[in-house]
Amino acid sequence: MSEENERSLGKHIIMPERAEMVEKLREANVYGIAPQTDEFFDSLIRKLAGSSKVGQGLAIAWVQSEYDVLRNLPPVMTPLVRMRFNDVIDAITPDAEVAQDAKTFWQEAIDATNKDR
Repeated sequence: MSEENERSLGKHIIMPERAEMVEKLREANVYGIAPQTDEFFDSLIRKLAGSSKVGQGLAIAWVQSEYDVLRNLPPVMTPLVRMRFNDVIDAITPDAEVAQDAKTFWQEAIDATNKDR
């Protein structure tokens, strides 16, 4: 990847391994509450654990997990899980700058989606 592309995508980090992320999610009171949400978070963790990510990649992994898991659950589950996006990203991301990049990208995507409605 060129230096210019790397700058435009933001800072890269290596995400924690699975066990650490599960522990962080438990500490944030989002993991271990319901099997449906745990299934979602397990999907997210599989996509992120030990991988190199930028903030946008965290948000994209979240949306992929929504598709993989939440489409099979009652529709109310999606907004319930989305309500915790910022808390989850802050909990599992070891770098505050990358976490903020993810939250900013997420909000921009939500705003753009809502604008089209």
